Amino acid sequence: MSTSAPTLTEVACLSVLCAILTACPVSAYNLHTDASALLTLQPLDRRGVLANWSLQTKDYPCDWNFITCAAFGRRPIDRRVTDIRLTHSGLRGPLPWQLSQMDKLMNVDISSQPGPDTHPGEISGSIPEQFAKWRQLRTLNLAGNNLTGTIPPLLLTAPKQLLLIIFNHNQFSGPLPPLEQAVHLQNILLTDNNFSGSIPNAIASLTGLKELMVSRNRLTGTIPESLVACTDITGLQLDGNSFTGKIPPNITKLLQLQTLNLGNNKLTSTIPPGLRGLPRLQTLMLDHNHLQGRIGSFLGAPRLENVLTPLPLPLPLSGSAAPGECADLPSPDGVPESPAAILCVLMHFSLAIANSTHPLTAAAALCGCPAHRHSLMPALLRGLFRCAAHGRLCGGEGVIGGGTQRAMESCPEH
Repeated sequence: MSTSAPTLTEVACLSVLCAILTACPVSAYNLHTDASALLTLQPLDRRGVLANWSLQTKDYPCDWNFITCAAFGRRPIDRRVTDIRLTHSGLRGPLPWQLSQMDKLMNVDISSQPGPDTHPGEISGSIPEQFAKWRQLRTLNLAGNNLTGTIPPLLLTAPKQLLLIIFNHNQFSGPLPPLEQAVHLQNILLTDNNFSGSIPNAIASLTGLKELMVSRNRLTGTIPESLVACTDITGLQLDGNSFTGKIPPNITKLLQLQTLNLGNNKLTSTIPPGLRGLPRLQTLMLDHNHLQGRIGSFLGAPRLENVLTPLPLPLPLSGSAAPGECADLPSPDGVPESPAAILCVLMHFSLAIANSTHPLTAAAALCGCPAHRHSLMPALLRGLFRCAAHGRLCGGEGVIGGGTQRAMESCPEH
């Protein structure tokens, strides 16, 4: 049987078809592969929260609990899963690598926050490196689990739209991931892990950074002065580590800063006086360091009256006794005569008031003072603000209802 040679028209058509197929490859993943990948989570379900995940439902997987789909074409099959929100699901076990086949994912939340009405997260093992295939990812929340190992670097750098990572309360270890390469990140929350090493100077490349939280890890080194390049940052929480050196003086240029927590480190030198002038600063935590300087000016800062937090102890005050000293307290009134003891009680009082029905007693206990000697609030207030030229607290009458701030502002700096 002989066949005729193809005509020029047929050759042209085949060439065009070949070019189209070459230039526009068909994705190997679709809604069905999304469903198959999601079903690998069912063996981790110990509470039955994924009971309706079945291929028998009318519109699977888009009608499954905790799943959101979006259209990427006109046909029903062109829809894809974009969101997984399994907060407090109580899943137990390692994350299946098959989830990486869901290449249209934008938001993933498999987190748990400890609480009386929530179930602890028991996702364990390490983050599969294949998750770097989530190129559309924008937010990733895996907080409150038992994840270990390191964070795959490509997971942070491959998705060019990734804005938020929340890995708090896990068991991650090793150095921080290469944050400086994830220039798109805006919110980095890595508290309560076992990260070690230092914060790289190259973090300055994250010019859109708004929040950096690495509290309670094992980080060392100095606080990089290059953070000043992150001009949009509103929250900087580095407490509970072993940072040394001084507080970078140029930190006062971060004009959007609302929360600064550097407590429980090994910082030395003086407190940058310009911190008081930060226009949006509401929370300042510098406790449990080795800082020096005067703190009277901070008590009148523009917004710090709303959140008055403990400042460094020990904090040398010229001519005053050691912090926490309660010697020579007059027993009838319970008024501390040591200016440093007065200072200590004052600085802890506003913190204790939110957590104790007897805040004054709690504040006295934090300062190592006998609680019964501080049982009378009026007595303490009468003796609390006394003006002295050698660095003691200042004051006057009417400390209730805003008088405290006015009394502090009237104190001369010496």
